[in-house]
Amino acid sequence: MVQIKIAFSGAGGTGKGTILSIVQKEFPHIIPIKSPMESLTKCYLGDRKNYLDGNEDELRTKQWMGLGAQFWAERSLNESGRSFISERSCLDYLAYWNQQLDYDKNYHALAVEGCFNYDIVFYFPCDFENTEKEKNEHSWKERDSKKRKKTDKIMAAFWKEFQEKENRSGLIKFVKLFGNEHDKANIVTQEIKRLEERIYA
Repeated sequence: MVQIKIAFSGAGGTGKGTILSIVQKEFPHIIPIKSPMESLTKCYLGDRKNYLDGNEDELRTKQWMGLGAQFWAERSLNESGRSFISERSCLDYLAYWNQQLDYDKNYHALAVEGCFNYDIVFYFPCDFENTEKEKNEHSWKERDSKKRKKTDKIMAAFWKEFQEKENRSGLIKFVKLFGNEHDKANIVTQEIKRLEERIYA
């Protein structure tokens, strides 16, 4: 069976999980890897309103656990020849860490190394306005709007650096998505089909 390795990238709330669910139905043979950060956040949250309320050691542990879980889930599927699609790329973790703590060289190296597991990366830009419902209900998307846009800028800068320093040969394809949910799902679906056709040819 042909192996395809895909990652989504982008700030929280940009539609990665939604598109993953749509694509999963179209390509049931591709194993989805959900972001481990949601379950880790619940573990660390406790009585706090935000996991960032934790001390520095707790935040470092959470960041390492998230990246480690992501990296090894992808590496194990890659080595076993299985196709996968990750809701979040390893490089995404650098953007979040960048706003919280000074990460060390080993963390940065692991995040970059993880990107070489991918054939294609789909980037979800923070290019939309929150709905009136989200604004009225003061949802997390509305509350974190500025933070998400900041994360988006940091992620875009990291990908630009990766493209220039690590991916000069263009072995890893980078696709920036645009449009509404339907448009993005269609772009992802068509790119995957083209990738499968090229590998099968």
